[in-house]
Amino acid sequence: KILLKDEAEWACDYLYKTIQENGAMYNTLNAPFGWGAREFYKSPAPSSAQWNATSALALGALYLKDKNEEKSKKYLEKAILSWNYMMSDARPSDTYRHPDKYPMGMDPDFFYDQCRRNSSADLAYQITCSSELYRATGDEKYLRIIENVTPKLLSYVAGGEMSHELVRDDDKTRLVTGSCSYCWQMGNLFALCDAYELLGARFGLKEIIEKALLSSVALIDKSVW
Repeated sequence: KILLKDEAEWACDYLYKTIQENGAMYNTLNAPFGWGAREFYKSPAPSSAQWNATSALALGALYLKDKNEEKSKKYLEKAILSWNYMMSDARPSDTYRHPDKYPMGMDPDFFYDQCRRNSSADLAYQITCSSELYRATGDEKYLRIIENVTPKLLSYVAGGEMSHELVRDDDKTRLVTGSCSYCWQMGNLFALCDAYELLGARFGLKEIIEKALLSSVALIDKSVW
């Protein structure tokens, strides 16, 4: 238990520093360890990275609430700052571009299109982060966000299978079937589980989750990933 607490604090202390005063997360290139010091840029990080940091800070605040009240409050304030930025118009909506020349083998720019504003992955992150903040604060505004976003995410469900909306530079929209790599598929499913826990049987969530889970299992069984 002591080790878990130390690990949570170490991670949240790090993520806390990555959120700027304006709420945007510092960007960086995920160069492999051993390639020198990591450089950070003021340009916003990919939205998927910032959503994950927001979720981790909110979870850290919840976990440490009875263990380190000072740090819990600190992490929660930063999680809310980050969430507010991600839900605001200040957040970029154009195609993500790496801030510098990236190392060979790093994900190309278009990989991050899967988490552009209002894509299925982005909606799932909104639900997940709002769920964590609702659990940490009890503020019902986060519950209302979940209520509003869940039907939008469910519009991506076809026969129990998730799809992702990818918006390219030419602003054309195309739908592709879910992938189990990089947890895109499961991320949507976990978000629906959060919604079901907090909203109950509304929107037919239980049945949709069961179908999506079976679809995910079938996909994973076939995938080399």
